[in-house]
Amino acid sequence: PDLYPSIRFVEPGNYLTPVYGTKIAMELTNLDRVSVTLHRQYDNNLPFMSLGSSNTNLARSLNYESIDLTLDKNVKTRRSLDLAEMAKGQKGVFVISGTGYKKVNYYNDDEDYYSYASSDSRVVVLSDIGITSRIYPAGATLFATSLSTGKPLPGAAVRIYSSSNQVVAEGKTDRNGLFEESRSEDWD
Repeated sequence: PDLYPSIRFVEPGNYLTPVYGTKIAMELTNLDRVSVTLHRQYDNNLPFMSLGSSNTNLARSLNYESIDLTLDKNVKTRRSLDLAEMAKGQKGVFVISGTGYKKVNYYNDDEDYYSYASSDSRVVVLSDIGITSRIYPAGATLFATSLSTGKPLPGAAVRIYSSSNQVVAEGKTDRNGLFEESRSEDWD
């Protein structure tokens, strides 16, 4: 029996840094075309992303590509996409979505028609900033480093949101890449 037509993003994580490359692999099986869309999440919607939402209505579409494929039948084939290129040099949080199609000919004519077969999406962060944070009832501590150098990042902008999407603290990291916030009241 034939393998089911499918598209799948196969990267084990979702934090991509330019140091280790910005390509993401797709595994494609028995497809004739794939369309890929990259959405950049608006910063004010990032708290919703942390709750597991990858709703592209909370984002701006940056790039769309439709790729015709010639794949060996019943062979899982990997192709890669360069997210830095698709993101046009922007950094941030993105949702990449892929949809696979099979070629069909409903009308027995010379036209090619494509029918939906499979889809997948992934939230990815394209950045060189590594963050270690701890939020506790009386405050927060955050440490920012460069993933490429391992050194602290002074002057990095920090914004902490509540679960109701309200900014409850903001500032910049000090010369050691550290941001601290003390509170006399509970977080919202």
